[in-house]
Amino acid sequence: MNKSNGKRHLLLGGTVVLLASLVACGGDDGDSNSGSNPEVASSEADGSGVEVTGAWARTSPSMVTAGAAYMTIEVTSDDQLIGATVDSAVAGMAQVHETVMAPAVTSGMGGSPMSAPMSGEMMMQEVDRIDLTAGVPLELAPGGFHIMLMDLVAPLEVGSTFEITLRFAVAGEVVVPVEVRSEAP
Repeated sequence: MNKSNGKRHLLLGGTVVLLASLVACGGDDGDSNSGSNPEVASSEADGSGVEVTGAWARTSPSMVTAGAAYMTIEVTSDDQLIGATVDSAVAGMAQVHETVMAPAVTSGMGGSPMSAPMSGEMMMQEVDRIDLTAGVPLELAPGGFHIMLMDLVAPLEVGSTFEITLRFAVAGEVVVPVEVRSEAP
């Protein structure tokens, strides 16, 4: 396989993963109210200065191998969210992602329209860190920052729970219980 075809196959494979991930991340659920208050998962008791509220993950269809978790994070002193992990019984890996507008793509090499997101379409990308300012809540929500769950072991089913470990530059690791829901709390 020549270098050009290898890049096309890599981009096509990436596009398939991106499309599956977008299904998992979904769009904003608006202001729907399910009638229950999200639980507060606070790590204030452990002295980390991190409070996490409303942690949830969207249910996933059986054929999808990616999912996403959302929550609101507030810190008492400036910090950075630098990573996340999930138990291998849930997913192969977790990454901190953001949803962004795809950049304008110019193709002088006869590239396929399926080889990359088109300009103006939404795409996801991993981020190295998210800066957190003391007293300013950071919302991880559909269409924005989120924790991407990749290589799901089984579909995420409504009512089930699992834990995500968030890694902070200053506070260290904070374990957060996550409830699987069909819509935002």
